[in-house]
Amino acid sequence: MLRRDPRPRIRTQAELDQLWRGWVRRRNEPPVGTTCLLVYADGRVTRSTVTFTDLDGPLDDGRQRRFVHWIRHLLDDDTAGWRIAFMIARPGAPVVGERDLAWATSLYVAARLAGVACEVVHLAAGNQVRPLPLDALPSHAFGH
Repeated sequence: MLRRDPRPRIRTQAELDQLWRGWVRRRNEPPVGTTCLLVYADGRVTRSTVTFTDLDGPLDDGRQRRFVHWIRHLLDDDTAGWRIAFMIARPGAPVVGERDLAWATSLYVAARLAGVACEVVHLAAGNQVRPLPLDALPSHAFGH
């Protein structure tokens, strides 16, 4: 008999929202920083997340280059079919500010530079999780 893979699948924005909300709920307080989750082409997620507590704000050029290198190294430079999901977490009120938007923008750009598709970035703050979709971000950050 075949065993069913218990890992969640991310095929829709609602499934990603549910995954991040559950992840935050299982912790008293999510670690401040950037949490990453890799998603296979078929929507299955990898078995673990990685949280960078030193990536606690927008990435400057140097940190962005190192982060792009990390993503590509992790995927052995074979980014085809992979997606990456990010959740940024910070203390304070759940109001989305300019710094949050700049942080999310820098992650979208890093994913693009690494050649991997990016899920909608989420913000965890004040016991809430909310999406920061591309259309909420300044278009000039993407060269438009």
